[in-house]
Amino acid sequence: MDTPGAVEEALDGESVIADVELGGDDALFVTPTRTLVYRGEGLLSDESVEVYDHDIERFSLSEGRRKATLTLVTPLGDEEAFSIPTRQTDAVVPPVLSGILHARGVLEADESIHQLYRFNELTLVLTPQQLLKHVGSPVWASDYEAYSFADVTGFDVERGDVASQLILEIDGRPQRIKTPQPTAREIEHHLDDLIRAYHDLPEDADLSTALASPDDTDGSGDDSTADRSPMTFDTGVDPLDPQRETTESTENTGSTGQSALTEAGFEPAGASTSSVQQELSALREQIEEQQRLLRQQQETIEQLIEELRRGR
Repeated sequence: MDTPGAVEEALDGESVIADVELGGDDALFVTPTRTLVYRGEGLLSDESVEVYDHDIERFSLSEGRRKATLTLVTPLGDEEAFSIPTRQTDAVVPPVLSGILHARGVLEADESIHQLYRFNELTLVLTPQQLLKHVGSPVWASDYEAYSFADVTGFDVERGDVASQLILEIDGRPQRIKTPQPTAREIEHHLDDLIRAYHDLPEDADLSTALASPDDTDGSGDDSTADRSPMTFDTGVDPLDPQRETTESTENTGSTGQSALTEAGFEPAGASTSSVQQELSALREQIEEQQRLLRQQQETIEQLIEELRRGR
């Protein structure tokens, strides 16, 4: 698209990173720091250039049947707005939002928007490095959330008939994002591809295994011991040694070590190694069940918080 002379003058040396035709001679131009709206000469008006700075606190959009209004709220609380044809909304919003996110330091200089999804009370921005989420009526505001792919330790989906839950695990903590069908499958596909590309993982790699944190995979590689928590004993009690325990039991059946073990739920000295292993296995199962219940409670709390935010 040719850049009108009035726009060239208003650019003041800045480069245009995106432009969108708005119909007739009108057009929109995006630079790294500003959005310029050019209005061509009409029967009752001269040509003009409106300039909007990207250093803002909130970016809202309202759509009518023919016109859509973009509203920018400055750090001082002042509102600036301009209108575009509704049919051009999907072409205008991504480059304008990209300029805002770069100006605010949310995106790196070489980071671009891969996909943008707008729902009634949810905006999702996918880039090659991260997922941005904003809950609320504005397209974007300073209370957004960012999930870096560098911190992703798992990705799963709970599918439903009406909506699906995208479960992005960040450093072991699940972050749930409810998205409507059928867009949910498209988001899932793009998010899966971006995570794999960021971590250089092949298409057939299992994400849960490949993205597991080092703590989950540390050790000799034996899956049966990967999730075991280190056990400690009370002061004055030596670590279990079947041979030593058998010797001590014959010398002193009332030893402090045996008494402590008995109180802890282990069989008296002289019990077989297999019996001790069964006790340890039962204890591990109890710990794992408690951890599962805690994770379930955490997920419920986080879902309630998200629903309360949407209800504001």
